[in-house]
Amino acid sequence: MSLKPRSFPYPVLSYASDDYLDAFFDSTIEVKLSNESVGSSVSFDFDVELTSPYLLSQVTKGVASIFFDIEAPEVLFRQAYETGLSGSLPFDSGKLLGKIHVTPYVLAKETLADFTPTGVHHEFSGSKFNLRRGDVMAIGPTQEFDLVRDQVANPAFMVIELSPEQHKDTYQVLVSASPIVVLAGENVMKYWSLSRDERAYKPSLFQSIYKDCILYALEALQDGQVGDDIYWAKALMSKVNQLGFTNLDGLDSQVINEIALRLTAPDGLAKTLRILEGAA
Repeated sequence: MSLKPRSFPYPVLSYASDDYLDAFFDSTIEVKLSNESVGSSVSFDFDVELTSPYLLSQVTKGVASIFFDIEAPEVLFRQAYETGLSGSLPFDSGKLLGKIHVTPYVLAKETLADFTPTGVHHEFSGSKFNLRRGDVMAIGPTQEFDLVRDQVANPAFMVIELSPEQHKDTYQVLVSASPIVVLAGENVMKYWSLSRDERAYKPSLFQSIYKDCILYALEALQDGQVGDDIYWAKALMSKVNQLGFTNLDGLDSQVINEIALRLTAPDGLAKTLRILEGAA
């Protein structure tokens, strides 16, 4: 599911649209780190403000619910959590690292055959809409947080460093330790720095640098070049297991490449296609 604001055939409360008049949906989030000596667990304490009486009534009746989408691309983590209007989302030490994107939204929890929201733009006034279970009803602004490595016990999945010795248009992936290190030439470093914060270009990182990191990491694990007890290996193998592979034994290079592609496709190929289709 894409949580980015886009056109819907029915009104959606969003900071990027005027479908609803005089209503907004937003969240206040406070990041808290524990003071454990071996590292910090992380929690997001939140309060949601939903000022549309109609949508609030749907949440109160249980036909819709508040969710938070938590995304940490650098450790290949993304998960949606159903919440209330306030509460806390805790995460163990090292679970989330790097740039963390937190987006609140409201989803329909059941089919709504007569969705007739009030307080909407005149083009929707008096109309009835059919919503399916899981359809988006409201999207709040995405907030971004940085959890640097010295704040948590475990290292990041990867780090990228400018390497004067590297050709300006190339990069080298070192998987012998944790985190994985990408030694980048000057142009590659510029490309990475500019792309990671741009919606239209960020997916290309998952189809290039991130995909290569995963591919080399999988090959190193399969060949026994690194142990499966280091942090990035544990995080990566948990994702591999979710694809239905219990281990990497006996897999040929084509299958290893397929795993790398599948792990990066949701944030790479799939998002690129949505952007291109939206521009067509």
